[in-house]
Amino acid sequence: MELMLGLAAKAGTTAAVNASLGSVVSSGSLLAGSAVAKTATSLAAKAITDMGVASAVGGAAATTAQVLNAARTAGTILQAGGTALDAVNAKRGADFESKQMEVQAGQERAASQRRAREERRQTQLLQSRAQAVSAASGGGAVDPTVVDVIGDIEEDGEYRALNTLWEGEDRARGLLTGARERRRQGRFALTSGLMGAAGTIIDGSSSMRKRFGR
Repeated sequence: MELMLGLAAKAGTTAAVNASLGSVVSSGSLLAGSAVAKTATSLAAKAITDMGVASAVGGAAATTAQVLNAARTAGTILQAGGTALDAVNAKRGADFESKQMEVQAGQERAASQRRAREERRQTQLLQSRAQAVSAASGGGAVDPTVVDVIGDIEEDGEYRALNTLWEGEDRARGLLTGARERRRQGRFALTSGLMGAAGTIIDGSSSMRKRFGR
């Protein structure tokens, strides 16, 4: 790419410099489809086309060093854009995963509630059967033994129902905690990526100033 830009500079025409733009902009296709990519590609393109415009207006050919400087600037911008895009995608992925975990938490709660209702229904059936057996054997509904048996059945059934609810709530809370952590990781990835992109641009700018004395 630098060889193409160098030849364009020697030709000294705006058209020649702009013709070299394709090799830089084509690398932006890796970032296509996002606002970050479009911004990075646009800035990269401008870094080169500005050289062509300045050459045409000033009536002097841009030097090879100047055009290579523009190419390096364009590459730095595209690299920063790629870093930023990776950060955005990481944030989106974390948000998606956290939403899925929140959905699963709701499903766990709903499932535990259904199981608890079923436990209570089975308890009522056992109580009814115990009463029926007692009546068939000549015992009364107020017989102390029958009352104790029915009471034990109810207590055991309610314990199982509450334990089912607790287990579902515990799993749901674990999923919600995981969802919050994934969101935190996504925010951290976005912040780190954007800072890295900014650092790439700053480092590239500093390098250009040292190299070309600007």
